[in-house]
Amino acid sequence: MSRLFCRSALCLTSLFLFSFSAHAGFPRPGSVNRQTLKDKADAAKKKSHCNQYVSAMTKLQKENKQYICKINLTNLKASASALRGWCLRTTIDKSNWDLRKHRSLVERCKVSPRVKHCQAYAFKSLIQVKTNLRLQCGYSGGGWYSSYATHYAWCVGVSEGISNNEAMIRGKAIDKCKETKEKDTYCKQYANNAISAYKFVVRNQCKASPSLFHGDYEAHYKWCLSVSKGRAAGTTYARGLTAQSCCYGKKCS
Repeated sequence: MSRLFCRSALCLTSLFLFSFSAHAGFPRPGSVNRQTLKDKADAAKKKSHCNQYVSAMTKLQKENKQYICKINLTNLKASASALRGWCLRTTIDKSNWDLRKHRSLVERCKVSPRVKHCQAYAFKSLIQVKTNLRLQCGYSGGGWYSSYATHYAWCVGVSEGISNNEAMIRGKAIDKCKETKEKDTYCKQYANNAISAYKFVVRNQCKASPSLFHGDYEAHYKWCLSVSKGRAAGTTYARGLTAQSCCYGKKCS
């Protein structure tokens, strides 16, 4: 009978207090610990989520600046601490929506015709600049910077027609430099051949025109630069005929 009924004063008091706390809404033993653990788990989850949010938004901020998208929204300009604070104050769903919105705007900017054009312009500009340096053309100043970002930023600020014209001007300058360098190499070889021919006729005592056969390297070189390649090649051929006729019927050295 002692197991079914509580007769002692202590037992009756315990039953009364348990019944009163249950009806009064007080937490039962152990429920406080379970709630605390849940709160800690939720806080850790929110903290991890916000760290990922800040990381993703920081990347979008860099791309917005890199591509000069000019998306003027608060969270694309806020500091990391401000982003983290905002994320912790709002819900996970709202911060996810905010991230999707900003990512969509930046991605749309990255594939826009303006960005594609200016990326191609900047890449072509760097090739022209490197060619200028490799050939030692000596071009410098505006338009000849060795920075992709500088060319890209300039392109974004002007019309497509202006940037195309700038690339065309550089291209013509490079073509002229190439032509000059090729002519320089050709005329140095021409002058060397002229000197060799002069030494040949002197050594073999050939009758030759002083205007064609002389020992002034600089004069041969400058004359070659002043005429077309065809005319210079014709003069070299004429020297060869003179040397050939000189050695006709005799041994030349």
